[in-house]
Amino acid sequence: EALEFSGAACAPDGRCLLVGDEGRRARFFTIEEAQGERPRIVIGAAVALVSAEGDGEADAEAAAFDRGRFYVVGSHGASRRKGERQPSRYSAYRIEPDGGRVVASGALARIVGAVDGIREAFCPAASAADRGRRRPCPTLQDGGANIEGLAVRDGTMHVGFRAPSPGGRAFVVSVPEQAVFGQAAPATVVSRLALGTDRRGREGGGRDLAAGARGRSLPAG
Repeated sequence: EALEFSGAACAPDGRCLLVGDEGRRARFFTIEEAQGERPRIVIGAAVALVSAEGDGEADAEAAAFDRGRFYVVGSHGASRRKGERQPSRYSAYRIEPDGGRVVASGALARIVGAVDGIREAFCPAASAADRGRRRPCPTLQDGGANIEGLAVRDGTMHVGFRAPSPGGRAFVVSVPEQAVFGQAAPATVVSRLALGTDRRGREGGGRDLAAGARGRSLPAG
C-alpha cells in the first residue's frame, strides 16, 4: 500500500489525502515543517473506500479538495490483463475530513458513459468491432476508457481521461458534484485538449488534472 499511490490532495488547513490504485483505502496525512529541518510527511488515519476484501480494488487514480470535502475517483476502466469489468473501479467518493465519513457513488460512470465520443469506451457497452474479441471490454492498451485526473472547483467535478485520446486530444468531462452525489441534473460538459503525442510518438492522454488560479492544468503523458 505504501508504494502504490497515484494521487493526493490537500486542504487549506494542511490536512491531506493520499490515494492508491492497488488497494481499497485512502489515507490522511500532513506535512510538518520545522525551521532548519526538511519537511516530514506524517501518515494519519486510513479511510476505507471498498469495505470488504472480496469486493475488489478501488483503483483510485485521483484526489481533489473543494469546499471542505475531499473527492476521489476510480479509473472507470477494464482490468488490464483480462478486460474484466470490476464494479469497484467504477465509483467516485466524497470524504469528510472530520471523521472520515465516506459517500460512494456509481453515478459518475453512467453520466460520463453517456457522453458522445466516450460512450463506446465504457463497459459493458462496446463497439461492434469489440464484441467479437476475446476480451469482454476494451482495456487501456486497446484504447478503452481510463480516468487519471480529477479537479473540483466551486462544486463542479472536472474528470481527466488518459484514454481514449483520438488524435492526441484528451477528454475532460465536467459535471456538477450534486449530479454525482445528489439529485442535480447531469448538465455534462465535454472539453477536448490537444496534447499531441508522447516521446514515443504515441497519442498522449492526460495523466493528472489540477485546478489552477485561472483554470485547469492537465499534464500529458
